[in-house]
Amino acid sequence: MLTTKRFLHRRRSLRRYGGNGLKQALSGAAAALILAGNTGCAALSAPAGAVPPPSSAPQAASSSPAAPPREPSPLPQTIPAIQSPVALLYDEALGAVVYAKNIDAQRYPASTTKLLTALVALEACPPDRVFTVGPEDTAPVMYDASQVGLEEGMTLSLRGLLEGLLLRSGCDAAYVISAHVGRILAGDDSLTAAEATAVFCREMNARAAELGAADSHFVNPDGYHHPDHYTTARDLLSIALAVEQVPLLREILLEKEAEVSLGETTVVWKNGNALLRPDSPYYVPGATGMKTGFTDAAGDCMVASATLRGRRYIGIILGGESADQRWADTVALLERADPSAQQPEETAEASSAPAAAS
Repeated sequence: MLTTKRFLHRRRSLRRYGGNGLKQALSGAAAALILAGNTGCAALSAPAGAVPPPSSAPQAASSSPAAPPREPSPLPQTIPAIQSPVALLYDEALGAVVYAKNIDAQRYPASTTKLLTALVALEACPPDRVFTVGPEDTAPVMYDASQVGLEEGMTLSLRGLLEGLLLRSGCDAAYVISAHVGRILAGDDSLTAAEATAVFCREMNARAAELGAADSHFVNPDGYHHPDHYTTARDLLSIALAVEQVPLLREILLEKEAEVSLGETTVVWKNGNALLRPDSPYYVPGATGMKTGFTDAAGDCMVASATLRGRRYIGIILGGESADQRWADTVALLERADPSAQQPEETAEASSAPAAAS
């Protein structure tokens, strides 16, 4: 339930940016499902890539005596250990985090940020709205950032931009979205691309706060490294649950590939999520999508969703040392939800052949 202060803040935000009913429908309901307190996990001791926290003290556990902290169930020795410093597994049927490892440690999210970018964009604008890439739209994109090749004068729908954003992790798509949707949020078509992106990022933070992501801060729409751009696994769960409530985003995240019109040309963008590809050593038959991320500072990251034995799960990995570790840890995390998918440890090791990073 929104507090009076948050409700009034949201009314001011909607009045300022012209929000619509879909935002209200996607209020903080998802975040309310998340367990209070970390489920028996130790505080992360600031490895390389961790965000220097405001305070090194762990968060206090919930004072409610209703239920003790949930402990992970004992697991067969055949399931590989999680090597990444941060991991979370959420069972939607229980409305509970069932595996937790440093889930309140502040970390850099890399391109998992784009889940929030997509949510804010689609709440403000219909997917068939067509945009023309402007001369300044992609100027902030760094030379080493992932791109889908958008150039000035190209025209494509918001849906096409979202497919470039989520399937191919296009940072240029993120900035075209923030420039055009930022003007819509502000109700001012005269804003420069930089001014509109600033409006969009303010809305990202407002939406994250509304979802209960209290330990996060976002300064750009693509997740490229910035010391003041950070989140936690628990906060990413709040965002992922909100994304799951939007049917079009679920549909896009599950696509193996998308054919997108760029005006005079058409391109095919393939999904970089190895969990969805039957030819991948990390294929999970019940996987339903979500987002990868990588920067040198963030490490290899993953927000994954899956339906296993009729139950929906969300798994989060942050700070992996390599793409292989990210994928292997994500599979191992989901195996904790689906014992029928367990395999001998030697088989798991043998199947962890290098795969293309995304």
